[in-house]
Amino acid sequence: MRISAVSARNNDLALLNVRSDCGFACIRCGATVYQYCTTGDGETPHDLFLLCPPCRDALCVMEGAESVLAKLRAGPVARQPGLDRRHLPFMNGESFLEVRIPPGTVMLKTVCPIRFCGEVVLVLSPPEISEGPVQIRLTLGRKGHVPETIVLSNEWRANEWRANERGENATNQWAFRQVGNRYFFWSTDGTSRLVLAFSNNRSVTIEELRTHNGGKMLEIDALGARIDGVPIELASTDSQVIGADL
Repeated sequence: MRISAVSARNNDLALLNVRSDCGFACIRCGATVYQYCTTGDGETPHDLFLLCPPCRDALCVMEGAESVLAKLRAGPVARQPGLDRRHLPFMNGESFLEVRIPPGTVMLKTVCPIRFCGEVVLVLSPPEISEGPVQIRLTLGRKGHVPETIVLSNEWRANEWRANERGENATNQWAFRQVGNRYFFWSTDGTSRLVLAFSNNRSVTIEELRTHNGGKMLEIDALGARIDGVPIELASTDSQVIGADL
């Protein structure tokens, strides 16, 4: 079965209805990083549904995919009452996620935890509806390349549809996967990576980060933060737009 990804292009009411119908997440696994997908031409909103990149790939080669997709569209995972949302980025009455960065930095009410060489790396905005998912914007840089926005308002913006819009052959330069309470983002050349761990509908830990910009490399892991291998300290913050401006 052929499932195509379609760029959102705008943020009109019709697309809000698509997100709402799907539970603001992938209809198969509940990941809140997704693509607008269609089995048709994608020109009419009622043809659209949400799938994360791995689930889209899985359905495209699955035997009996048409029947499976019909069931998923009728009962998306994120709209099922049995889904445990405690360790997914769905909010529970809070406006902002608490951001934790190893070994001990805590950022409260901070929309943008990190800006690197003038480029906003990660933005965690409040949900568009009560108890909806945090809205993620993510910009990462591969070594030797300018940073790219790969997630925008939770929409996966990398790879196939972006390449096709430019009239070029699609190349899978970025990948995403949800495993338990963690979101993994990485470049396929191995030079860029981000791991986010969500907890109790209230906090997120940046467990790993590696990104490049302007010939410099920022790294974060269990040992702390480094720029070009030199350790730096990240201060805790409260009620700031930007947490660390590096």
